[in-house]
Order: sequence, then structure tokens, then C-alpha cells
Amino acid sequence: MYCPGKTYGEFVAMIYGFSFARNHAPLLGFREWLVMRFDGGNNMTWDGLALFIMNIRLDSYVEGDDQNHLKAVRGAANLISEFVHEREECGLRRVMVNYQNWLMAQSWYDPEIYDSGSYSRGE
Repeated sequence: MYCPGKTYGEFVAMIYGFSFARNHAPLLGFREWLVMRFDGGNNMTWDGLALFIMNIRLDSYVEGDDQNHLKAVRGAANLISEFVHEREECGLRRVMVNYQNWLMAQSWYDPEIYDSGSYSRGE
């Protein structure tokens, strides 16, 4: 995969842009898949989860930190590749059903609140 730029942030921006241009279809279910893989981080975006899974900390781009960013880009690309392969084999529905099952197993999850629509969405 070709990625212009040197940083993880530039890679993430490129992937978000690609996904946005395709109505988010390429990454649909990716965050949920990462949450299950990490067994947590339900309040995070996929790019933050990927860093946690890879155990990489990137405070900001610092000249000379190219190797850490390259490691993060390669790791995230591998995670995306794994996800796409699994989604093609099992289907998006299976990913989302597994995520729902994961949610229901969490002590903090209350289906009464989330499924009824009685929580505030900031509208």
C-alpha cells in the first residue's frame, strides 16, 4: 500500500478520506472488530485502538521518530488487512453480531438504556 507522508496521522487521514469517499463502507465494522480484539476501548476511534493494540505511543511527530511512525503505519495496515479478510470470509453481519454479543457481556452495558433510545444523543 502506498501512503504519502511520513506519519501515522497522515496515514490515518488518508484512510479516513478513502473511507469517507466510499460512504464509510470499507471500514464498516472495523472499530467494533478492534474493540473485540482489544477487549475494550469501546469509547475510542479505530486509529487510537490500533495504537493500543500495537502498544505504540505517538505523542506527536518528532523529527527522527520515523521508525516508530513506520511501525504504526505498517501495523495499522496489517490490522485493516486482517479485518477485510475476516469480513470477506464471515460477512459484516457476523462481525456486528459478535460485537453485540461482546457488548452484552460487559458489566457496564445496559441494553434498556441503549436499545430504548432514551439516552441523549446531544440533539
